[in-house]
Amino acid sequence: MELGAVEWRRIALALLVGAWSLMGQFIFNRIIFFYVANSEYVAASIITLHLLGFLLGSLAVRRWNLPIPWLIALSMATMALAFFFIWWAGVLWFGLFATVGMAASFSMLSAALAGALVISLMAPVAQTEQGRAIIIADTAGSVLGALVGGFLLIPLWGINASFAGVLAIQSLSLLLIPGPLRWASMACGVTLIALGQFASPMAGKHKDVLTVEGFPIELTQEDGKILFETRSPYGLLSATEIGGQTIINIDNRPLCSVGERWAGHVDPSAWDTGEIPMKIVGERENMRVANVGLGCGITLSGILSRLPESGTVDVIELNPEMPRAQELFRPLLKPSTDDPRVTILIDDGFRHFAVRGEGDLYDVIAIDVAWMQNMNATHLFSREMYQNLAKHLKQDGVVSVWSEESNPFSPVSLIIYKTLAEVFPEVIVETKDGLVVFIASPGRNDLVDFVRPEMQSVRDWMSGASESYPINSLNDLAMNRFKFTVTGDSTWERLEQKYGAMREALSARTEID
Repeated sequence: MELGAVEWRRIALALLVGAWSLMGQFIFNRIIFFYVANSEYVAASIITLHLLGFLLGSLAVRRWNLPIPWLIALSMATMALAFFFIWWAGVLWFGLFATVGMAASFSMLSAALAGALVISLMAPVAQTEQGRAIIIADTAGSVLGALVGGFLLIPLWGINASFAGVLAIQSLSLLLIPGPLRWASMACGVTLIALGQFASPMAGKHKDVLTVEGFPIELTQEDGKILFETRSPYGLLSATEIGGQTIINIDNRPLCSVGERWAGHVDPSAWDTGEIPMKIVGERENMRVANVGLGCGITLSGILSRLPESGTVDVIELNPEMPRAQELFRPLLKPSTDDPRVTILIDDGFRHFAVRGEGDLYDVIAIDVAWMQNMNATHLFSREMYQNLAKHLKQDGVVSVWSEESNPFSPVSLIIYKTLAEVFPEVIVETKDGLVVFIASPGRNDLVDFVRPEMQSVRDWMSGASESYPINSLNDLAMNRFKFTVTGDSTWERLEQKYGAMREALSARTEID
């Protein structure tokens, strides 16, 4: 059937509503997961907040029966208020808990208004072909909004431009509403867009706060500065220099650091992950080594400290922007990672070993990956990953795995131990530098000779204690049940303390000034 003007407007509005609701959802979740650990709960949270809000709006619209122009105006007001409360002011005014809570609330409210709009658009034509067309248009708009918001606006242009993009679509939708107020309403929307583009977040106005893309990350000290920042497919990547430490951050979390915090200026456990397996294997001609995870390059430097001249290292790094950040650390590391024997491969560590064809086997494979519960890291601790490693490792080769665990008898440590032992006959741990480093081999039985004597007893205890724990596999990532929960992650307490101290310090400085 041919569409008249009224029907065309309904379908076009449904398309725009779907687009802005999903784009807004990505903005809110980008802010939430800057502050909260990025994990397998990200996708669940995005979908739950959006669908729950949409459901509530769909149920409430019949009770309140607001006109469509009012619903659009409320949607614009929601985005404008969200911009002010959770982005412009954010944690420096309201604190971490309130900011994340408001982001979740605005996310649900935006979705609820979208649900109410779609039901209102459908109500007069629900039993006709137009009703089906409206559903299809809203779905198509949602797909478009997810693509534009998730792949273009947020990763390429940032949060400010994303808010402006949503407000622009909402303002455009007002042109489809007949009546004398549409131009005034659209002018209001354009004004909000302009204010949003010129009103950079409050955090960026404080000389005492280091910010990346408008997000506050640290309270600066006299020598504090941002050395490097860029958007990456896996979060905002930055390098900061604070209090004698040079730090790589992804989003809001320090990934690794080099400086005065460590007696040797580098994280000794990360160094051990590279140096210990090299010491075990010894010098060999044409030695081949793989290092999964580049970061600051500490593990790689540990590998290079014992790599013979004829040896080579393949560094498998997922984030394409990480090598640029790591270049800042080359002068700080001895030996430097600026070495012609090193080849950096931008690839997922799991995929690299899963699809790698037959060729030269590796003598050593070192895995140094932080935030083990992240969606882009958790599979690197699975049985299938270790099976893939075994296919590409010499019989007398050695695998080392860095972990965030300080206790070898924690559930996570025992799960990793049992999973490694499922694949490698010989597994040992070393804890001398504070964190648990796992060392395994398919054919050697002398690993205990290269760690402290007490590690033999620790291994025996771990072997018995791990029997009651599951193996970490791709179809059951058991480690995550102990590593991360929605409310129980210790990262939350650390961040609350950090931002609480930041707010107090800024308040005290303001009073002094």
